[in-house]
Amino acid sequence: MNYDKAIGAKSVRIVSCNTTGLVRIIRAISNHHRVERVRAYIVRRATDPKEIDRGPINAIVLDPPKIPSHHADDVRSVLGDIDIVPMVVAASTTYACAHDNYEAS
Repeated sequence: MNYDKAIGAKSVRIVSCNTTGLVRIIRAISNHHRVERVRAYIVRRATDPKEIDRGPINAIVLDPPKIPSHHADDVRSVLGDIDIVPMVVAASTTYACAHDNYEAS
């Protein structure tokens, strides 16, 4: 999303898959509507398939256990100043992550 800023840089930081999903969705919406604020809810897998002994098991927990999650700063590092409050939960699945429920106004 901000490739031009990386040209000529000595180093770049690549954001997580969760942040990449947020940035792509926010940018796509902002191409057609003014985005004033984002309230994002991410449900991600609790562990990688090879680490099935990790939890949570039969539970959904805040991960990280704070609101907003670190994804707010990560999104801002790509898109600039944006009013975003992401909340992330880890669910007892190893299949995939889901990005949903974005509010544009």
